[in-house]
Amino acid sequence: MDNMILDNITQDRDARALVMTASYNTGDFNLFYAYGDFYGSADSSGISEHIYEQNIGFDYKYKQNYTVSAIYTIQDDKYNTGVNNGDWTNFRVLVLYNF
Repeated sequence: MDNMILDNITQDRDARALVMTASYNTGDFNLFYAYGDFYGSADSSGISEHIYEQNIGFDYKYKQNYTVSAIYTIQDDKYNTGVNNGDWTNFRVLVLYNF
């Protein structure tokens, strides 16, 4: 996953995760989707975690040395009661040059 890993919620609790991904690759273009469901049972303070994350993106290889990538991340924190309920989105574009 782009932002969430199971280690983020394993402190002082049992945790499990289900992660799935699908991609389509044609020539120099790769389109991908990933879904993660992360659950952590109550820790010693009684707090549980349940987070969904989705990643949607693409990679495009331009010539031999350049790669352009973009990823859109959606995270939904089911148990967080913060100001935004722990939900957020993130969009990034990367341009890579290999030499």
